[in-house]
Amino acid sequence: MHIQGIILAGGKSSRMGTNKALLSIHNKKVIEHIIEELQEITNDIIIIANEPEYYKAYNYPIYKDRYKHKGPLAGLETALYHMRGDVAVVSPCDTPFIHHSVYEELLEDMNDFDAIVPTYEGQIHPLSGIYRKSVHASVEHSIQNDQLRMTSFFDDIHMHLKEDFSAVDQSIAKKHFFNMNTVEEFNQAKVL
Repeated sequence: MHIQGIILAGGKSSRMGTNKALLSIHNKKVIEHIIEELQEITNDIIIIANEPEYYKAYNYPIYKDRYKHKGPLAGLETALYHMRGDVAVVSPCDTPFIHHSVYEELLEDMNDFDAIVPTYEGQIHPLSGIYRKSVHASVEHSIQNDQLRMTSFFDDIHMHLKEDFSAVDQSIAKKHFFNMNTVEEFNQAKVL
């Protein structure tokens, strides 16, 4: 199985006021941490970004959203369209502490599912899920029908919501799902 790492770095960052992927935490840019963790479990990586000039230094293929102004679902659609692998391991650029062990747990449960999406402490994290390339048509169909919620295509695929991460150190799991969208959350991240 060829596993493709996907970094979704195309957001507007309107609440943060600056590019979240390029913020530094513990002397490392967020995107650099994400790349390091994805390298542990994927065969290769692509970056989805509407401002590709910021990411050229990382020497990974970069693709702009095929559907403009359609939010994060368009980023996932673009990733699935361009991916070379069978399975996509997805990370948004606002989760600065992702850990490969959490994705390993998801991959272990993949079996014959089209997607495995984590639910942690009652919150679903579709942008940190694992998707087969075969779900591309369902994602694109949702966008074409202007159904832009990240969960809008879930009823059309064979998917599993994974809630049990007891096999992962809980401090790692908690940090993995930490989401950073505001300056306050960035300040919080710097002391985690």
